[in-house]
Amino acid sequence: MTGGHEASTGHQAPQVVALILTHAPPPPLAGPPVGSRLPLDEAMVGWVMSRDSVDAAVPEDVQRILAATLCHTGLVTFLDSTVDLAPGAPWRTVTGGSARLIAPTRLQALLRRPAFPLRCTRDPELVRKLFRDPTFSWLQGGQFALVSHLEEAPLELDYPLVDAAFNSNRVEEIFGAIKDPLLVWMRPGPDGDFAHFVVRREAAPRVWERLTKSCAEMSIPLKILDGPAFGQVRWITQED
Repeated sequence: MTGGHEASTGHQAPQVVALILTHAPPPPLAGPPVGSRLPLDEAMVGWVMSRDSVDAAVPEDVQRILAATLCHTGLVTFLDSTVDLAPGAPWRTVTGGSARLIAPTRLQALLRRPAFPLRCTRDPELVRKLFRDPTFSWLQGGQFALVSHLEEAPLELDYPLVDAAFNSNRVEEIFGAIKDPLLVWMRPGPDGDFAHFVVRREAAPRVWERLTKSCAEMSIPLKILDGPAFGQVRWITQED
């Protein structure tokens, strides 16, 4: 996060000042409001930094907070380009959880659609990989996390459903099509500077309680704002 440039200029490394949560994300940030007939809540989390950074990555403290929140809610499934398995096989037990590779159809392959390597775990350190994957980039909107019940097997996913999980307009399809109860869908907000959540209403209190606790464990304040106030937040507190 800091980089040699900041050390050489004598600047203090950028610090996470606070996390900001809104349950009414402004449409320019979250896209069209969730209009599902299913019992879902929408939210967005952003992070205030002490100063700008030469590194555009999600700050490590934010990675830890979000990963801990997801893992304490349930099993977390995300794209992991380090998964090296034969395509088409069911979930396979690997270190830290399960993994599988979903290959495109022949037509999709001709259209240069990628295979989807999936990892399922409840290990926060493994989940942090989703913010740093070079192939499925969080910063470019190429990543997501799906959270399901801890006591269940990994989610049964097919290629079209994984493909839909990149698109914020397909919320009802994602939550309605998965046979096992999907609790949380998290995806990047614009430029990867936010985390966009859609949460099944029954799980929402647990998710936000855990987010609060995860922030407290890192000694980082969590502030809750309405949509208009969230849209006016100054995300960098100190200009160079």
